[in-house]
Amino acid sequence: MMRLLLAAVVVLTAVVSCSPTQAADPAIVNTRAGALRGHVDDEVRVFTGIPYAAPPVGARRFTEPGPVAPWSGTRDATGPGVECPQPGHESDLPQTEDCLLLTVTMPRHTEGKVPVLVWIHGGAFIAGNGAGYDARKLAAQGGIAVVTFNYRLGTLGFLAAHGLSDVIGNYGLLDQEAALRWVRDNIAEFGGDPGQVTIAGQSAGAVAVCDLMVSPKATGLFRSAIMESAPCQAQAAVSSAVRDSTAYAAGVGCAAGPTLADCLRALSVDALRDSPQFTGIGLPVSPVTGTPELPAPPLDAFTSGFSLSPVPVLIGSNANEATVFEAQQYQGKPVPSRVDEYQSALESKYGDRATELGRRYPLPAFGGNVLAALAAIDTDNSYACPTFAMAEALGRKMPVYAYEFADPAAPVEAQYRDAPLPLGASHGSELGYLFDLSKPMNRESAALSAQMIAYWTQFVKTGNPNVGGQPDWPKYVPGGAFQRLAPPAPASEKGFADNHQCGYWR
Repeated sequence: MMRLLLAAVVVLTAVVSCSPTQAADPAIVNTRAGALRGHVDDEVRVFTGIPYAAPPVGARRFTEPGPVAPWSGTRDATGPGVECPQPGHESDLPQTEDCLLLTVTMPRHTEGKVPVLVWIHGGAFIAGNGAGYDARKLAAQGGIAVVTFNYRLGTLGFLAAHGLSDVIGNYGLLDQEAALRWVRDNIAEFGGDPGQVTIAGQSAGAVAVCDLMVSPKATGLFRSAIMESAPCQAQAAVSSAVRDSTAYAAGVGCAAGPTLADCLRALSVDALRDSPQFTGIGLPVSPVTGTPELPAPPLDAFTSGFSLSPVPVLIGSNANEATVFEAQQYQGKPVPSRVDEYQSALESKYGDRATELGRRYPLPAFGGNVLAALAAIDTDNSYACPTFAMAEALGRKMPVYAYEFADPAAPVEAQYRDAPLPLGASHGSELGYLFDLSKPMNRESAALSAQMIAYWTQFVKTGNPNVGGQPDWPKYVPGGAFQRLAPPAPASEKGFADNHQCGYWR
């Protein structure tokens, strides 16, 4: 018996000494498809360019994403990444149709499996990438795993013509779900907890979060959701999307009929960079409702009896969303400055509502700045009041934490430093408070950034942003308060709907 015990001890000692957790290289991770070598430093472990689906090229163009082919050896996961084909080149990343790749950022030292934030980039569903979101601050300071990824954009992601595959459009949405399944199947190998996944996004990425909350195929792939600046009414009905997509295909030389799919797959990527223009959604293209992938528009689902998983939601918008759009529109052009020019601009965009809007948003209230007044109208109509409506609807069904980002000193892009209106907390300006986008901040804004990271990462961990040492953030109840995120400290404030005239816009 003693010999058996000694033999067992020797065997156990040998097993422990050879255990992969004992001598594991933190830069090496084994996924289901193969091994990866990433970058490791004192704060984070980062793995880039990881394929989460088969390249959507050739016969796979305009189809559901397929499984990743396994590889042998150890794949390098330290490069800068790529982005999906899109108009223009705003980033330095190469564009390629083989773009269904993701990045995993982990805190360097963890105890047990950590919760996971899966970030969906914005860009109006025609631009952007996941590789440009440096998640070092979120991972290192917040102690969570962060996954960012690319999904198909524009024509390649959302063309909704009949006869291409078993689905109508929604390829980009299906990519997002494939990325979430990859996280479910692989994130534990990095040190993440597949049972604690939060989906999050900004702008079009937040629209995608709305869509995933309604999509049957996404059920069970996440336990909480974050929506930043989400105009969640930006989806196309299948009938209009098919009509607009068929017209687009004809315009690039591919007529409707049995040869449509072969014709579109034979075209070069460059021939498909410009996207269809879906009618009446406020974006060029979007996910398509009335389909098995997206049965109902999210806003309708949120406000009706549609079955939703009661996941905690963190939702908000920025105080001056539309200022950057006005700056873009009038960059290098004459800027309107007179009352009659203001009224003309209102009539051009809002028709017979112009007189009422001129009364509700009088020019003197904006220092006589026509663009600031127009931006306030668009902010309220397109962002603040839809956010309020979603908070009201979801707050009756699930835990909701609502915010308004309102730092007037938020950093701006260099090209807008001489903008003809103050930008304030404009669209996308909160992103640099969460991700490292290399935009310098003053001391108060940097302190707000640390507070927001604490809120966001605590929400990822628990479904509740409240954490010790932070100002209290009450759960939203209909008619309740939004957390105002601005220096000198976040604070709970009522009156969001009144401040943005949501009674009128509803």
